[in-house]
Amino acid sequence: MILVDASVWIDYFNGRQTWQTNLLDNLLSDIPIILSLKTLSPE
Repeated sequence: MILVDASVWIDYFNGRQTWQTNLLDNLLSDIPIILSLKTLSPE
């Protein structure tokens, strides 16, 4: 399991190339992905 920070996803979907987005792109070609958009917040 790999946890990816939201800032990396934002850069990835905006097409910004960094070492983090390049690594994410390589990983996505090798493993399935499950995305959760739920955030945790105190009640």
